[in-house]
Amino acid sequence: MIAIPRNPSLCPGVKFPKDPAIVVVCPTNSIEQQMEQNMAKLGIHALMINSDTVTAARIRSEDLWKKAREGISMLILGPEQLISKGFQDLLKCEAFYDRVCDLGVDKIHLLAMWGLGFRKAFTQIGFMWARFCAGIPIIGLTATLLADPTIADAIFDFPILFRTLYSGIDGLYFPELVWVLRNSDKTLIFGATISLVFRIKIYLDSQCAEDVDRDLRIRVYHSINWPEENLETIELFKSNPGCQIIVCTNGLAQGNDISAVRTVIQVGEPESAEMFIQKPGRAGLNAENPRAIFYISALWVAKAIKIISQSDAENAVMRTAVL
Repeated sequence: MIAIPRNPSLCPGVKFPKDPAIVVVCPTNSIEQQMEQNMAKLGIHALMINSDTVTAARIRSEDLWKKAREGISMLILGPEQLISKGFQDLLKCEAFYDRVCDLGVDKIHLLAMWGLGFRKAFTQIGFMWARFCAGIPIIGLTATLLADPTIADAIFDFPILFRTLYSGIDGLYFPELVWVLRNSDKTLIFGATISLVFRIKIYLDSQCAEDVDRDLRIRVYHSINWPEENLETIELFKSNPGCQIIVCTNGLAQGNDISAVRTVIQVGEPESAEMFIQKPGRAGLNAENPRAIFYISALWVAKAIKIISQSDAENAVMRTAVL
């Protein structure tokens, strides 16, 4: 984009502004800093704007948002800065607005993993993109998806939602799940232990109307059941409209393609990255608007917020202590 305005013969018929710019959204300050340094090595004028650089610039009486208006080829922001008043005012500047050619998002998988959890700003990227000049492309990058197209489909073909579990996972009450009984979606509810599966089943039974056949509507699937009973559960779920919910352990997360599933729910943190991928993949084979919902305990949400708010040095000390 920088080269073509200087030498149109490189790509006849394609036009870019004389001073083109790209806006890049990064998830952390350290990634922003690395990108700014790498761009400088390539001779590209990049500017990183985050809470730290804004504060430092203010001390030296410099306005980074004004600096970004002209001469900066790559503006590097976090999602919080993208939705800030500073950036909104920058878009109102015609000199900047007219030269923006692209919006890039690094680590785009975090839109699902963080955006619907503790960093809501990630979910606003699409809305901010709509404020750019019409036709501006958006490019999303990630290097952390497994090289299996079915896994990418499992992540991006339907929403993955993160909700806070305020009930104690060792308790007997799960009011966050009552909404499942208010609709007819075919639903899998995963619990990490057989004990949790039983407690969720008992609680949901207690919330059903008196005239409901609880043992048909809400089934359980786990290794203590006889194999014939588990097979009967799957067949009822597939063929009987009255069988709506299976509360299950991980045994149903692998290799069981039940096409009727619309909603997959995990109560508690996924045991591994593999389980994070596998469980959402149980939904959506033939269902309309499938979805996966992870109920994460308030304690773990607080821990995650603490981790991302710490400096790289503090996190390195924590990792060393764990090892």
